[in-house]
Amino acid sequence: MKRLLVIILAGLVIGGAAGMPDRSSAQPPADPMFFFHGDALWRWTEADGFQEIATLPEAQRYRFAPMTSAYLVYQVLTERAAQDATQGVGGGTLPTNLWLMDTATGETTLIAGQPADATSSAMEIARGAPQWSPDGSRLAWTEGVDESALVVYDVAAGTSAVVREVIPSQTLTGTPADIKDWTQTGILFERVEYDENYLPFNAGFTFYGPDGSLIAELPPIASEENAYYLIQTEDGRERFLFMDADGAWLVMDALTGEVQPAPGGTMTRAAIGMADTSLRLDPPVLMDGTDQAQWDVTAPDGRLLTTVSGNYPLLSPSGRQVLYAYNGPTLSIWRSDEEGGPYTLETPWQSFAVTVWGITTYRLERGGAQVIADIHCAGSVLPFRLRGGSPSRVLGDSPNNVRETYHLDSAVLGQIPAGETFDVLAGPQCMEGIAWWYVRYGDLIGWTAEGRDGEYWLAPGPSGPVG
Repeated sequence: MKRLLVIILAGLVIGGAAGMPDRSSAQPPADPMFFFHGDALWRWTEADGFQEIATLPEAQRYRFAPMTSAYLVYQVLTERAAQDATQGVGGGTLPTNLWLMDTATGETTLIAGQPADATSSAMEIARGAPQWSPDGSRLAWTEGVDESALVVYDVAAGTSAVVREVIPSQTLTGTPADIKDWTQTGILFERVEYDENYLPFNAGFTFYGPDGSLIAELPPIASEENAYYLIQTEDGRERFLFMDADGAWLVMDALTGEVQPAPGGTMTRAAIGMADTSLRLDPPVLMDGTDQAQWDVTAPDGRLLTTVSGNYPLLSPSGRQVLYAYNGPTLSIWRSDEEGGPYTLETPWQSFAVTVWGITTYRLERGGAQVIADIHCAGSVLPFRLRGGSPSRVLGDSPNNVRETYHLDSAVLGQIPAGETFDVLAGPQCMEGIAWWYVRYGDLIGWTAEGRDGEYWLAPGPSGPVG
């Protein structure tokens, strides 16, 4: 069976029915939780307990997108599509509207609706599942009637734009093509190839930038089961980890398509954006998890903290807590604060679903050594030296511009002065022969260039010589 495990977006579904118990007196988690129960979305916080914040019609509720700490996006069938579905009419991807919810207030905003002149569901716009950008500031989805267009929505501005008019169909199912994920490399689509009997085999990959530009089009992975992970390695780069037909583990660079033997190491899950502070969840096996499997919980420095049992444990957004098991209405959580240890949280129900708690990424780590060295953008001779999740600094006597996106003609948002230290949030993105990194300097967040024409403008580390 072909599987894609890019970033875990799993929930826990729990069966049964019960009344409303008292709130647990145990130490609660610092991060809010969100629950689906019946046709309602509930929020839990330490201060307010459980509160219903939205009611969603079950007949029209279609699917939910993963959640940032501030927003949840859900997809709702149009009235015509919902009626057609109940009557057995139609097929394929159905027309939907997209709603953005402020998880603090429960306020909802329609961010993608339907044409006013559509007189049937066949004239309405079908949409693929939306995906968040790694920093949670934007959403992307595909939409169309006859062809798929790539749309990006800016949450702060409240505006959307078609950034690419046509996304080629990825399979035989037609349009719109589904985005597999939005990772630090770009907006990911999987291309499935077919043989003469129209049976799928081998998966290729295409990455687009948030401006619609083509970042990389990688060749198919020829693996026995077409099973793979998209991981981060120790140098902060994303690569595909897969097993070839002979059972050997290989890695393919997400930008260049270069394939090398996989180094020995530990594959873990960690909270996105928390590379240096997040707990790690070490899967018991690389490819196939089992119900109630044992998971090692390790500290950022690699120390084994505890072992928990559960099917697809969830990390919190802060990366400091793990939701790992349930028993009736009770959730079991392990935390890494000064008290540490497990505790429980009593829910008002036995039948509910826990939403995505914190979005995580797979990482491949090995004793601090560089996994794959001397990788650089096409048209550049400068290997990448920065690393996502780590501090870096500006070299020389001139400041480095921070731009809205990774283009030399993009709007300048501000500058990082010479000698100053900043945080690398994600990257790199290759454009115009330059490696661009998504960075934060105080309140300034945007893209900055690592160097050009053989000269580095940035260096890893807060101070001292570059090794």
